[in-house]
Amino acid sequence: MPRREPPSRPAAARPAKGAVAITLILSALILCAPLLWHGPLPEGSDVYATCHYLQGFMKAFSEGDLYPRWTDRTNQDLGAPSFVMFPPLTYYGAGAAAWLTGSTITGFKLYILAVSLLSALSFYSLARQWIGPGVSAALASAAYLLLPYHVLDVYQRFAMSETTAFVFFPLILLFARRTMLMGKPRDFAALALSYAGLIYTHIVSSLSFSLFLGLWLLWESRGRWRALAGPALGLICGAGLAAPALLPAVIEKADVNIAWVKEMPNGDFRINFIFRDELLPGLGIKDPVKPPVLKSAHSQLLLGGLAAGAALAWTAASQSRRRRDVIALAAGCGLAYFMQLGLSTPIWTLVPELATIQFPWRLQTIMVLTASLLVGFALSAGWGRAGGLQASRRSYAGAGAILMGLGALLNLALAAQNANLKRFGYDDERDRSPGVTRWSEPSFTPIGFTRYRDFRRLQVEMPRASFREGTGEVDLTRWDSSRKEMEVRSASGGIVNLRSFWFPGWTGTIDGQPLPLAPSDPDATITFRVPPGSHHVTIHFADTPARRAGAFVGLGSILATALLAWRSPRLLSPGAASPAPPPHSTVR
Repeated sequence: MPRREPPSRPAAARPAKGAVAITLILSALILCAPLLWHGPLPEGSDVYATCHYLQGFMKAFSEGDLYPRWTDRTNQDLGAPSFVMFPPLTYYGAGAAAWLTGSTITGFKLYILAVSLLSALSFYSLARQWIGPGVSAALASAAYLLLPYHVLDVYQRFAMSETTAFVFFPLILLFARRTMLMGKPRDFAALALSYAGLIYTHIVSSLSFSLFLGLWLLWESRGRWRALAGPALGLICGAGLAAPALLPAVIEKADVNIAWVKEMPNGDFRINFIFRDELLPGLGIKDPVKPPVLKSAHSQLLLGGLAAGAALAWTAASQSRRRRDVIALAAGCGLAYFMQLGLSTPIWTLVPELATIQFPWRLQTIMVLTASLLVGFALSAGWGRAGGLQASRRSYAGAGAILMGLGALLNLALAAQNANLKRFGYDDERDRSPGVTRWSEPSFTPIGFTRYRDFRRLQVEMPRASFREGTGEVDLTRWDSSRKEMEVRSASGGIVNLRSFWFPGWTGTIDGQPLPLAPSDPDATITFRVPPGSHHVTIHFADTPARRAGAFVGLGSILATALLAWRSPRLLSPGAASPAPPPHSTVR
């Protein structure tokens, strides 16, 4: 039988759009209020690194790199392949905001406000389709913005990439569901684009969310394996579209000391379960994020549980589809909580790459998503057509509403606390300090640099360019992020050393001819040999086979996505997809 859109509600039953818009805008403003009230940024745990990488990204972009990959001031001016390892979408957005405002600090405020509004809109798009349009979906969107872990991400952690990922979680779930149910070309294409957007934003969030999404798709298909074809191909196309960022990060991480991610004092996932709050090895202090993530995990679990119970109690037995959705979301919320407990250690060790998430409490992103949807389902089920509580369930609904209200107030109280855990002290002076401008990241040092474990305690003293062997003069004429030019003069020739880490992609020419480059020992900086005489030397950070392959895969995926979107109505055989949801039975 042909697939069809979920039935639309009569125009008269649709609630005023103004109330929805006000709710979404107000929730974004509430989330950003402390940020807008204070002049400086909060001193979140990632604010120094995030601002440093934004500075490096903007510097390289202004020098003509449309896709910056190397930041030359990282690691005490030795440089790093920062945007080989990091996807760039957050920094394009924050960089544009900083350029518009003329300030890193003001730019980040504008960027966070924009991301908050987009997150609210994307969640509402999901909720209005899944739950029904109106105030219930809008209030669920407000919960999505204001639950404690989301607020903690902005203020306690200043984790801008993970914060930006909140824009894409609802969109991926929305279009995966629509592709499975209807198989329309626009839904298939939107699924691929939104999944690519998540990967271009935060690879770690892409991994954790993909695990949840995969389980949900298996549940939703209920053995109709052909129904998985559309969503699976859409996700594959999305990964292909993101290949320019994903493929180099996966392949070239073997060329950096990525082991530091697990070796750092708080890097091992085993010490980051929410009930473990021990002194960090080698530091003698406790991780300050542990108390708030422990509280947020339980407050969000409580709210999700109360909302699930209320939704099931208030939803008629005949609405089996909605009840099944509530059960699936409650299971997702519970599983995300379980994965933050030490009991889940076998799963962390068995699932490939899962340990690279480092912090199990990052899975609270899934709790925020599922708990907010459950709130929407509960509000939708408990609210009658006339805008009041259903008479037949008035007493039960009233008690449930009180419990949910208390759970919501608890979460809002913790969210307010999380917004003020760090003082607002990151000002223009901090933004110009050496701790920001020359930020050191041991995991982004080349594999040949064996002192990475002590790198943050070392002071590297060397000029930008000098003879390592032999004698001569080096006059630098250009020193950009990914391009260095110099005039070298030597009577006898020799080996020149640059104050820049070697990494795959650095290529050289001397008087227009290829110039072999090699890493020094033990510093892994760029060296090259020059013959006697005067020479013009150019060093350029070029593409590697992995980066070129990523670009080709990305271009090919554009064509593949367009072709498969066109063919998507034929991807599912008749009757293979799940039936379309029944009409909404209550006013929201």
